[in-house]
Amino acid sequence: MKRILSFLILAGLVSSGAVAQDWSTIRLTYDEPASAWNEGLPVGNGRLGAMVYGIPGQERLALNEETLWSGGPYDPTNEGGAEALPEIRRLLFSGDVEKAHDLFGRTMMGVPYEQQKYQPFGTLWLDFPGHESFTDYARTLDMDAGQVVVRYVVDGVTYTRTTFSSAPAQVLVVRLEASESASISFDAMLQGVRNPAHSNYGTDYFRMDGLPDDTLRITGKSSDYLGIKGALTYEGRLVARAEGGTTEVDYRTLKVRDADAVTLVFAGATSFVNYRDVSGDPAKRVAATLAGVAETDYRRLAEEQMADHRALFRRVWVGAPEIGSTSTTGRRLEQLDARPDPGLFALAYQWGRYLLISSSRPGTQAANLQGIWNEDPNPSWDSKYTVNINLPMNYWPAESASLPELAGPLYALIEDVAEAGVSVAREHWGARGWVLHQNTDLWRATAPMDGPSWGAWPVGGAWLVTHLVERDRFDPNAAFLDHWYPILRGQARFLADILVEHPERGWMVTAPSNSPENFPAYPGNGRYFDETSGLFLRGRMMQAGPTMDNHVIRFVFEGFLDWADRLDRDSGMREEIAALMDRLPPNQVGRHGQLQKWLDDWEDLEPTHRHVSHLWGVYP
Repeated sequence: MKRILSFLILAGLVSSGAVAQDWSTIRLTYDEPASAWNEGLPVGNGRLGAMVYGIPGQERLALNEETLWSGGPYDPTNEGGAEALPEIRRLLFSGDVEKAHDLFGRTMMGVPYEQQKYQPFGTLWLDFPGHESFTDYARTLDMDAGQVVVRYVVDGVTYTRTTFSSAPAQVLVVRLEASESASISFDAMLQGVRNPAHSNYGTDYFRMDGLPDDTLRITGKSSDYLGIKGALTYEGRLVARAEGGTTEVDYRTLKVRDADAVTLVFAGATSFVNYRDVSGDPAKRVAATLAGVAETDYRRLAEEQMADHRALFRRVWVGAPEIGSTSTTGRRLEQLDARPDPGLFALAYQWGRYLLISSSRPGTQAANLQGIWNEDPNPSWDSKYTVNINLPMNYWPAESASLPELAGPLYALIEDVAEAGVSVAREHWGARGWVLHQNTDLWRATAPMDGPSWGAWPVGGAWLVTHLVERDRFDPNAAFLDHWYPILRGQARFLADILVEHPERGWMVTAPSNSPENFPAYPGNGRYFDETSGLFLRGRMMQAGPTMDNHVIRFVFEGFLDWADRLDRDSGMREEIAALMDRLPPNQVGRHGQLQKWLDDWEDLEPTHRHVSHLWGVYP
């Protein structure tokens, strides 16, 4: 209740405009270094990201470039998978979910069953001898500036580190300053990251080199995974610009001694061109990027980065009491249950906008499960594009938070999967149009993956095209409509082709499908050994016509009918879609007064699960 009250207070202040716009208050603050990656503070320019730990004695920056993934171009389409679909549906409608589940796993899964992993690019280490003991420590993410600032005192000297990732310059910058001259001395090392855990260990490689007299370089190749050859090469370079003192490279360690200030400039790239082409030259790309900023001093780099960032960030102001509280962000979170803090909700809103600005820019890849930040070669859920909530959720702020152009990478991904998903729609579902299931990766795999409980969900592409429909509603544009209509039409065509009549209720339903990622407590469902994944799982998810599917399909059909009518196209298909809409299952209220997740009023095996998929139609 206190959190709801905080939100209502915040909403009132936003609508009244009662709080002055002090942008310097939009920051996260901490009084100790990060002890783990998820305590670090992120910077990014949509393509190049870093997580800053802020450790005085040994600074650590986990580096990422958005196109460094395992594997290479591949097509997981399972030819002839649709031949088993009639039998899967018969088993499902007859109540034999176990056999329907297993048959789907044997016949309709993509090959391989899993997808590729987003990979870390490397780690930048900065060792500062004698800085293990310090005082007056402060670590700040200035969301308005798009910069991380670390400040502390050693032996009476104040040291300041400023880190940002510049979209105009396409480089990562670390600025080291001190309150007294000749006070900055450190060793830098640019390290690679290898995956020691997966079965293809050793198929990736990296090489760390020093280049006289001020440069570190890392080069490498991506790893094989799931039988897919690692096809990407990559390169990163760190250049030191010292003001005063000495700079040298000793093998692969950069050594700076007694400098007044130092600017470190990092550029990185891979050979990725598009999901079918990896012929790029990362060395040329990095060299061109560094040449482009060779004559740009730190002040100009910072000014251009900040101006670019603020042009997006300052479009929306959200004010509330204590938004600029002197208490650290961590302590405010700890105290939230005990006292309302509307300012923290305002910060959380701007934090979401900051992350989208930092991980998705025109011309980049879409923000993945972790944006562009990942230090683990085996990240949770592979840090892919999880379509059954996370990828769409990344872009919820794009329109309503005044960042519409940042959805461009999502639209580009939709264009790719609409192309790649044609063969999967045909071979797996016997359907026209295109399909995307619950995940995709850099290589735009669209087939079912993970196993039948998750993979048997054919409306991932439908969810993504709802973003196109909403874009049109925010800003109707004839050129946008004309360009994207074939993709919306292709998705509507696919959905119309896969809907089948429920043998008892007469409704037109998806079958098989599921309510991500919820387990219905129908009689006999429970823990079982899944032959597809080789794991014991909580239960089976497969059902026909889950509520979420009906919401998404209805939204897509409404969008198609609107667009087709405005463009005066496909009159026959319009009639077909309108007729199907009338036969979609209605919303049903269960015995607890709840909106049902499934056609039957089942309980949940896991009622506290984080996915509440059946509420798609009411949020956001």
